[in-house]
Formats: sequence, C-alpha cells, structure tokens
Amino acid sequence: METRTQEEKKSKKRSDSLQWNISRGNKNQKFSVDQVLDAYEDGLCKGLAITKELKEKIKKNVELVSKSGEAFFKEINKEDEKCVSIFLKQNWYDSYNLICVLEKNLYSDDLISRQIYEKSWGYEDKLRNKDISLSISFIPNNEHLNFNRLKADGYFCFYGKLY
Repeated sequence: METRTQEEKKSKKRSDSLQWNISRGNKNQKFSVDQVLDAYEDGLCKGLAITKELKEKIKKNVELVSKSGEAFFKEINKEDEKCVSIFLKQNWYDSYNLICVLEKNLYSDDLISRQIYEKSWGYEDKLRNKDISLSISFIPNNEHLNFNRLKADGYFCFYGKLY
C-alpha cells in the first residue's frame, strides 16, 4: 500500500472547509478532512504491519506445537502403540489443544495412563516456556469415536491413524 510522505500530506489539502469534531476528550477540538484521512491511513498501515507480524507468529507457533505433538506421539509409542492419533486445535494465536486418542485398554489402566499424563505435562511445560499455551487431553479409542465431529469442533490437523 502506498502512503503519502509528510510533505505530500501538507502540500495536498483535500478540503479546508470541513471540520470534524471528536466524540470524546476536548469537545472544542476540530480536525480537518486531511487530518482525519491521514490518521485513518496511518492506522491502516500500522494495522497491516501488525497483521503480517501476527500471521508469522501463528505460523511459527503452529509449527512448534505440531512438532511437539509429533514428538509426544512418537515418545509414548516408542515401545508399543498406545496412542492411535492426535488432533490439533488452535484456540488463539498462542493457545492450542491436542487430543490424544489412546487405546481403550490403556486409557482405563490407571498405572499406564498416569505415566502418559505425566509425559504430557512435560510437553506442555516446554511450550509454556516459549509463551505458548498447550493443553493435552486424552480420549479412549472406540467404535463410537467420530473423527468428523473432532474436525467440526475445530481440530484442523491430525497425526497418526484415522479409522
């Protein structure tokens, strides 16, 4: 987007006849059309810069969370398959949820599931140190698990198997 320099803003007056009142603060203060449009243009440019910065931050965060989720998946499946798949949901630019689908018998086994939960806390803590909030939850794999409903709930990305 092209923006005008300060000299161009001063030299190209749009209108001297219109004056704008502000809605709060000093009620006696008036602004010319040029001042209003210049303020709009400046705000737009700043907003576009913030949007670009936010997109880059989201991309970086999704990559970090995805890699962390994949590493967690591989770690808990090191010896045998415990986790069937994981699903990722973005709540905000810095807040994410992972749902880990555990084998039904392991989900019900307090000893094994406790170990998996404890490992998940480590992954959550690692990302928290990078100013990213990650919450890992678990659900049992069963014949009633509907992966389309997970997608409908905002889990846009998965790793592992789909049945």
